[in-house]
Amino acid sequence: MKRWSIFISVMSASLLFWSAGIAQAATKTVTADAAGIITIPLSELSPTARYYEFSDNGVTVRLFAVLGTDGLARVAFDACEVCGGRLGYEQRGTDIRCRKCGRVFRIDEVGSKNRAYGCWPSYLPFTERGKSIVVKAADLEKAAALFK
Repeated sequence: MKRWSIFISVMSASLLFWSAGIAQAATKTVTADAAGIITIPLSELSPTARYYEFSDNGVTVRLFAVLGTDGLARVAFDACEVCGGRLGYEQRGTDIRCRKCGRVFRIDEVGSKNRAYGCWPSYLPFTERGKSIVVKAADLEKAAALFK
């Protein structure tokens, strides 16, 4: 009976962490420089999504970056304006899946503006400068409401 109780406790805790969006790839914290710029080295990216977080006045804003099948960087907020930001997205093979509604997107579609008028990894403008991805802290700060 005691073993069964321990098993139930462990499974409940696992489910709680998964549903809260905690059970995902390791997240790296990024900060802005004096000019309000965040840089992510392209060398950190691969076909496996990499998650990042940025703190804005006590709100953690999440984003992810991944290389598409063409080798180009794709960057988006780890949130959906339609489904709600808290659960974010997870990678399933060559796709990204919404943790709330289950909608699946090809990685090559990530980083573009929403064309489907439903769940979509929220658009985050970025540029490539040299061997880095450049994101403006102001763009992350504008999206803080998605993560409250």
